[in-house]
Amino acid sequence: MNGPFWNPKVRWYDWFAALFAADLIWENAKIVLFSENFLSTFFASIAVYFAWDIWNWYCGKFRLRQEFEKFSAEVEQHMNDLTENKK
Repeated sequence: MNGPFWNPKVRWYDWFAALFAADLIWENAKIVLFSENFLSTFFASIAVYFAWDIWNWYCGKFRLRQEFEKFSAEVEQHMNDLTENKK
């Protein structure tokens, strides 16, 4: 099956967003695991949670909606082309 749900396209800005989120999560996870200060451990764990939540829910849904809108526009254009060819 083709379409945005089965074959999503990776955009150039997806790489930057993924690397930024991964670096943020990785660095804060190291702080959580190896810090001796409770306060820095607490804030780093909150940062890891929110970075993961933002990446999982907001970025994923944004990209899915973006691909779906593009796919819908392509299907609509294709259907218009088919109906114009019949006339």
